Amino acid sequence: MTEIQNIEKKANKQIFIGAIMGYIAIGINILSGLLFTPWIIESLGQSQYSLYTLSNSLISLFLIDFGLSATANAFLAKYRANNDDGAIKNFLGLIYKLYLIIDAIIFVVFVVLYFVSPYIYQGLTPSEIEQFQVCFLIFAAFSLISLPTSIFNGIINAYEKIIWIKFLDIVQKLLFIIFTSISIVFEWGLYALVAINAGSNLVIIGIKYLIIRFKLKVKPTFRNKMTWALAKPVLLYSLWAAIEGIFTHISASISPSILGIVSDSTNIALFGLVSLILYYTTLMGNILGPTLLPKLARYYEEGEEVFRKKLLNLSVAIGKVQLVIIMAIILAFGCFGQEFVLIWMRGDSSYLPAYYGILIAIIMQILYLPQLVLRSAMFTTNNVKMLALSAIVKAIICVGLSFGLSYILGFMGASLAIMISSFVDICLRNYFYLKKLNVSLFTFYKKTYFRMLIVAILCLPIALTMHFYLSFDSAITHGVLYKFLIEGSVFVVLYLGLTYFIGLTKNERNIINSKILKIFKKSN
Repeated sequence: MTEIQNIEKKANKQIFIGAIMGYIAIGINILSGLLFTPWIIESLGQSQYSLYTLSNSLISLFLIDFGLSATANAFLAKYRANNDDGAIKNFLGLIYKLYLIIDAIIFVVFVVLYFVSPYIYQGLTPSEIEQFQVCFLIFAAFSLISLPTSIFNGIINAYEKIIWIKFLDIVQKLLFIIFTSISIVFEWGLYALVAINAGSNLVIIGIKYLIIRFKLKVKPTFRNKMTWALAKPVLLYSLWAAIEGIFTHISASISPSILGIVSDSTNIALFGLVSLILYYTTLMGNILGPTLLPKLARYYEEGEEVFRKKLLNLSVAIGKVQLVIIMAIILAFGCFGQEFVLIWMRGDSSYLPAYYGILIAIIMQILYLPQLVLRSAMFTTNNVKMLALSAIVKAIICVGLSFGLSYILGFMGASLAIMISSFVDICLRNYFYLKKLNVSLFTFYKKTYFRMLIVAILCLPIALTMHFYLSFDSAITHGVLYKFLIEGSVFVVLYLGLTYFIGLTKNERNIINSKILKIFKKSN
């Protein structure tokens, strides 16, 4: 086995195991969000929980990494592909200096916000303002420490130690759950909860630093002056990465504010469920994004023809996995989503209309998420500007349509605005993929989607038949829950069976079989 083949084998193992651990981390995140949050609210009370949420959300408005994390991942992956250790050290020194400058600016903003908060939040009582300011101070202190360290994930990803990041994500979530549970049981109160949230993250940041410093042995060089010639390519790249991130964030988070202007609190509450499910589906689809840049960087160094061929193969391989997951979510929710909403909202049927909004909002993910590799390749080939332009168009359409459609249709209008703007975004991105990556999208769609569409066509009628003809008792604790569990179990078996025998090619089945055989051999 050659050195390059050995590197690729190790990278593939990291990606495979990292993906599994990533889905475990998201599963814990979803379960804690759906089950753990009501316990926190019950313990703190609505007033204190709102202060916790308010202080955290205010801080998060200013904690955009300005594209530097994505920039670090892309540049470091490129330098590693070229074995340029000097460039790595100089680049890290530059990035840390830029982060410290940003940190200083944000510190000034936080100081101003602390003192003007009583005038901003006049609806809070003096006692609530005092508690809010304490929470704000804790979150702000943690944020100022954590912002310069947000590059840590980029460094570890660039060195293809993906398993460590995913493992630490799981550890952080478990630490938060364990110590928050202790805090609730012993009634330590609001400040303890805020401190636990910050502290669990600080522990993980410390571990990541130790990994980088002593395991990877990566050190920045601060001796070189930060000249414009050195900073220009990094700043331009990070500027477009920041624009892409900011406008994507606007598209995802602006709708509640618009509903607050043109609609009412009921529609905001219903859209809250829509945005949460949309967030989780997007999160599941973006697990592998940053982990692919080092592999793509190596492909890119092999020449344009090799890069295009390997990019297409990787896009189909990863895209097929993404499609299997997102199609399962959309098909299952489309058929059994009403039962899910009822169970989630503990039988409150007033939330049932959210089912339609959720389905509309997440439907475009079936086109967007399988193209993850192509999006990552735009970062590798320094075409992030095109992604930023597409994100700007998407945000403009989303905001414009949200105002008009939400005024008429409420939260359903906001969901439609997300769907339409996402479709336009996908069309633009596909145009850029064709022009800048010169990849055959026809081949990509054919190999990724054709077989899985047959699976959907076969699976959907059976699932819908179960939904409409399986009777149940109206009691939420028995009927709807049992119906959902029966439907879900049958659907999972049916979907996995059809996917294995019809959705996958013979070669794909052989790969899965070999992975399973290796696991059994190791266990024996």
